[in-house]
Parts: sequence; C-alpha cells; structure tokens
Amino acid sequence: MLSTTAVFNSTGTQELETYGPLHWITLAADLTSGSTSLAAAGSQLMTREYTVKTYDTGVPPTAPRRPRTRSRWRPSARSRGPGRT
Repeated sequence: MLSTTAVFNSTGTQELETYGPLHWITLAADLTSGSTSLAAAGSQLMTREYTVKTYDTGVPPTAPRRPRTRSRWRPSARSRGPGRT
C-alpha cells in the first residue's frame, strides 16, 4: 500500500480515480460529520489521498476531453486513538 493506484475506464483510455499511498496522520482537531464526532483530536488515522476525475461531457467527439479533478483525504478503517497503538 505504499504505491499510488489508478482506476481506468473499461477501454483503458481515461483515468477515473487515483488512490495515493497509505500513511498515518495525527488529527489536530476533532473529526466530525455534521454533529457526529468520528475521532478525537490527537487520534492517529491511516489515510490516503483519493482523487476523482470526470471528463467534459457533451463535447463533440473530435474535441479534446479535459479532466476535472477533485481530491480529498480518505481515512481507512484502521485508526489509533489516544492511548491506543
């Protein structure tokens, strides 16, 4: 899991998703979703960068398609809270 992994469309011509290498981070603040606390500040989470690419739609078939990217960090299922190893 130390490498970057890419997912392509069925023809292999367009990269759709990229998953970066896994690594540990320490939260500087509580991680929340709405009013739900997911992890406390100081917790260590294993995370990776996750990028999604979408391509121009509705353009003529002869026109070049440019990707639009959106990156975010996505925690994995493994975490180490305060006092856990």
